[in-house]
Amino acid sequence: MTDGEINELATRILRDRLNQFGFAQVRVKSELDFDGTPIIRVIARYENGRVPTDKLIDSLDDIRTELIQRGEDRFVFLDSEYPGQATEGDDDEEE
Repeated sequence: MTDGEINELATRILRDRLNQFGFAQVRVKSELDFDGTPIIRVIARYENGRVPTDKLIDSLDDIRTELIQRGEDRFVFLDSEYPGQATEGDDDEEE
């Protein structure tokens, strides 16, 4: 699946599950992990509050389950960003 397709899927799931915690948007990046294995990194941005760990785990499980059903076998990482927190892509955007 493309990052765009995964973004749509993750946005739908996270909006349904985490909207009450200030969910705002998702960024998806295909990457390689430490040993060169392809992974999917889903970065969820929140406007306020913190998300309980059990809600994040359930959301990640839902994303992974739906991706597997669609034939996607890469491992998924779910990262969170909150207001005032430096984002992973900040340096890249300045270049």
